[in-house]
Amino acid sequence: MLSIDADERVTPELQAEIVRTLSQPSYDGYQIARLSEFCGKKIRHSGWWPDYVLRLFRRELGAFDHVQVHEQVLVRGRVGKLKSWFLHFPFDDLAALITKTNRYSSDAAQMMALKGRRVGVFGLITHSVWTFIRIYLLRRGFLDGRHGFVLAATAASGSFLRYAKLMFLNEVNQRAQASGLPEASTQSQSGSLSESNQHPQPRSLTEVDKHLPSGLLTKLNTPPTSPLLNANNGRFEPK
Repeated sequence: MLSIDADERVTPELQAEIVRTLSQPSYDGYQIARLSEFCGKKIRHSGWWPDYVLRLFRRELGAFDHVQVHEQVLVRGRVGKLKSWFLHFPFDDLAALITKTNRYSSDAAQMMALKGRRVGVFGLITHSVWTFIRIYLLRRGFLDGRHGFVLAATAASGSFLRYAKLMFLNEVNQRAQASGLPEASTQSQSGSLSESNQHPQPRSLTEVDKHLPSGLLTKLNTPPTSPLLNANNGRFEPK
């Protein structure tokens, strides 16, 4: 089985390699690299290349893990890699990247809150600064020119937003505990965490909702417009 996202394209070289591989498969699944384009430039650094994803696998041995952020295929068996790659077009423009970064930061904050993660102002600063250093310097984003700088800066802002939302979500939960109201992260577990596979109806505001930051409130009450929005066709932070 070959799984392809809407923003991915199979090159002729990849098609030929898949045909050869399927004639005599040596593994139960295969990872395929993705060469991504951002604002007209193919990104070969910044943690965006080779960006392997497991997409070719035996149907009876593989399944998606259905997590809220970065859904992926899990295979019960041996996994190899193909030499050819997908062409990947994750964002139409910078605005699309910023929109997805904001949405993914909300998802990640809710997941971390459910796991009991906590953070303070110092953590917001260190996480975002380290993200920029890791992508722009250690992963050589500077070799991607101004595109690499924008990607590193956007990833750093995504990290800042993720932990800032976590900090405020924890404060909401603390106030809810003190007043005996349901916690916002508990409501997210039964509602928002299932959005990747369902389209729940918007719910009415609760007392807890009235204290939520506007970004989190929008996330909790707005169902996705398409299942593709939760597919593994992007990232809130380049690797």
